[in-house]
Amino acid sequence: VVSEKMIIQMIDHLQKTCQLVPDSQIIESNVSYPVQEYKIGTAKELYFKARNGDDGGKKSKEGTVPYKDEEHKMVEEDEFYALLRTRWICAWGECYVKKKRGASDETIS
Repeated sequence: VVSEKMIIQMIDHLQKTCQLVPDSQIIESNVSYPVQEYKIGTAKELYFKARNGDDGGKKSKEGTVPYKDEEHKMVEEDEFYALLRTRWICAWGECYVKKKRGASDETIS
């Protein structure tokens, strides 16, 4: 099992060593007027977006990752690997798919 604190530290380390895809780290900021502004998410922000399946208000295929031990915020190893492969973390670019501009379902391989 892996603790929430260790997962956040891992994400932070991956960010600092440039092992995360840049696109996966961009999140909306609190400024939305006159135009929506974006920022680089912190390790904690990326973790909670990935854990909760937050897809910016869109329907997400990724569900909430359950804690093995709610009191100590521990997750199973399988869930830990699943978190690393979410679109919000996308460790080592294994889940990254760049979409063509203006295309809805087509992707560049």
